[in-house]
Amino acid sequence: MLDCRHRRAGFAIMIDVRVARVGRQNLRLATLAGLLIVMAIASCVLADQRQTMAGEREPLTIELVNQAGDVPGVWDAKIRARAVEALTRNANDVSRYWMGGKPVKVERGRPAGFRLIAVNRRLDYGGIPASGYHDHDQTGPYGIVNIGAAHGNVVMVYLLLSHELAEAMVNPDDDRTLNGYALEIVDPAVCCSYEIGLSDGSRVRLNTFVLPHWFTGGAGPYSYPPTKYIDAPLRTGPGGFKSPP
Repeated sequence: MLDCRHRRAGFAIMIDVRVARVGRQNLRLATLAGLLIVMAIASCVLADQRQTMAGEREPLTIELVNQAGDVPGVWDAKIRARAVEALTRNANDVSRYWMGGKPVKVERGRPAGFRLIAVNRRLDYGGIPASGYHDHDQTGPYGIVNIGAAHGNVVMVYLLLSHELAEAMVNPDDDRTLNGYALEIVDPAVCCSYEIGLSDGSRVRLNTFVLPHWFTGGAGPYSYPPTKYIDAPLRTGPGGFKSPP
């Protein structure tokens, strides 16, 4: 046995080389164990990141709920089928600018926490008659529209539905504000709409909506699609308005 002695402050420290050798082995084992732990943590972090990314790309499903029955030529089975396709397009337009492009699907007959409800009765919001509004309940966010408020005009049906859908998506709990205004993205642009073609060859119009820079300032455009009426931050089109918080 080889002893190595080091004297400091009156103390003698004896080091056993054999013990030191064992210590080095333990150190190597501890280092290896540490590396394995780090690798395991890294694997978990990567798995969480993949799961988060997958969640971000998981489609948001919005259920189109028909409580209005059939209104021939205005809200019948054919129009409801077109509405599903048109509103899915509209929802993905909104998502591209306001939700990072998260995929969205509007479906009928598949229960979902997020709903767009069509009724054929008077609606009131805060005691004031309304053609539609959005809010949330114990199930989740919803938009609700009175089909009767379209007064028999099927064009207006799509505009009413796309209005409440867009605002419910961006402000699902009806409590979000941006730069001092409620995050109601269609109210400033009720004057305007854009046309899309559907798979059956029909064409429908959907409500224009404002973009983030409309609230915060910055370079345009300020609405989707761009319109001459909304060419600056906080500017509203004819009949449009800024919603207080």
